[in-house]
Amino acid sequence: MNEAYAFLKECKVFFVITDNNIFAIKKPLMELDDDLIVSIDQDFYRHLNNNKIRIIAIDQVSNKWIKMNSIVMEDFEANISRDLTSEKVIKMEILDYKISNY
Repeated sequence: MNEAYAFLKECKVFFVITDNNIFAIKKPLMELDDDLIVSIDQDFYRHLNNNKIRIIAIDQVSNKWIKMNSIVMEDFEANISRDLTSEKVIKMEILDYKISNY
């Protein structure tokens, strides 16, 4: 899984998609204590199916992309400097991933 985290760090921005492909958002990579976290709005959170999400990121330098299936491990209040009043901060665990050329 370190390969997947390293790939996301290079991309810096990724798309988060609900498991049922209904809702997608573009988000910056955030880490907290070596965990992958993302802030999502309440509408996205309501569309989660079994707490599963997909992450898609493209590295335009290497012409590679990653597709990851992840699960929301928890949502929590984080000390992040911007206003997240309408958003939830979630911690994700990668279930599986694939890196491919595009």
